[in-house]
Amino acid sequence: MSDFKPLPKPMKAQSSQEPSKKRKPEPVSEGKRIKQVKPLVKVVQPVTVKEPARDRQQPFQSQPKVIKKTASKPSSFQRKVNRAYRFVRKNSRRILTLGAALILVVSLISLLGRFVTGENSMAIYLGEEHFGYISYTEELNEAAFRAEVIGRMEARENARLQVDEFITLRPASGSSRDILPLNEAIEQLAATLSFQIIGTAIEVNGNRMGVLRTESEAEEVIWRLQSPFLQGSADEYYLIEFVEDLRLVSATVPEDALSAVQQLMHQLDVRTVIEDTYIVQAGDNLGGIALRHNITLTQLFNDNPDFNANSILRVGDVLQIQSYRPLLSVRTVKVETRTTSIPIITETLENPGEVNTFSQVIQAGVEGEQETVVHIIRVNGVQTEPEQIMSTRVIREMEEEIVEVGTMDVSIDRR
Repeated sequence: MSDFKPLPKPMKAQSSQEPSKKRKPEPVSEGKRIKQVKPLVKVVQPVTVKEPARDRQQPFQSQPKVIKKTASKPSSFQRKVNRAYRFVRKNSRRILTLGAALILVVSLISLLGRFVTGENSMAIYLGEEHFGYISYTEELNEAAFRAEVIGRMEARENARLQVDEFITLRPASGSSRDILPLNEAIEQLAATLSFQIIGTAIEVNGNRMGVLRTESEAEEVIWRLQSPFLQGSADEYYLIEFVEDLRLVSATVPEDALSAVQQLMHQLDVRTVIEDTYIVQAGDNLGGIALRHNITLTQLFNDNPDFNANSILRVGDVLQIQSYRPLLSVRTVKVETRTTSIPIITETLENPGEVNTFSQVIQAGVEGEQETVVHIIRVNGVQTEPEQIMSTRVIREMEEEIVEVGTMDVSIDRR
């Protein structure tokens, strides 16, 4: 056998796409040297790249840190609430429709239940006494029904009323023949109920003189008592009142206890005869004395036969006065506006160079004008106090008259 040995096969270059296979190291026998074959792929060592130098003029800006938030998982209750909310939002129209239908069904069932149980009407009771039936309606209530009945009665009586019976309504079952129309039931009740009149009483010094049906009737009586003592329009008076304490108060009485206007006028317009004496004062006259005591001159002469229209009064004479004092005395305060003139004031300028008989008007004067508001107080038409001046206003200013006069005495001998 020859000693020839074949050469080893050259190694194939490994592709970058195929992974390199590890070979098991072959055992090296002594006396044999294996030639190392360089790999065809060059191994490159990693190179570290240094960070470029920053510009020292620009400040260093650090990159913001991004913090990632991890959402916590909702609880089971929150998941249920969210599902319910999404369901309601998605089906809102259906839910509203079903709610309206449910309300309608409940109303129909309630109405049907009333007919099934027999409560198809309302029973009217006056106290504990049954009066009749009316149809049941949702709008009908006891207070409105009672107010309607009393309103019909007050319109018929032309007065405020106090009804004696108390009206109540109770659910009941009644035959259709027994149920009254609402308007007919109100009219029957208005004709059946007993009542009292809430009128206006006139009290004088705490004593009740009578009760009238309405307050307007009481005001008419007062005006008829006051108007004879007014001179001119009522708008000219600052105050119109009674000297006595007259009051209008509310009073509840039966209808037959009311007073008529004319009847009460006779009670209030009575006059009491008062006999008195009067001593004549300075400045008195017969007409003024009669007017002051609200009597006529004829009546004054009848009570004093020694005096007549031609008599001359002397201070200290005694007159018999028989006057008639009314039950109610009327006190009035009348407002009068008067215009008076302001007299001219004359200013004199002396001229020693002229004789004393010399006089010359340098400036003619003009009268002024002023407006005065006075209050005149009278009782039963007779003035009882002096006039009170309330205000004074100058309408036109007065202009002075200036007169020049001489002061030289003509009797002086001029030698």
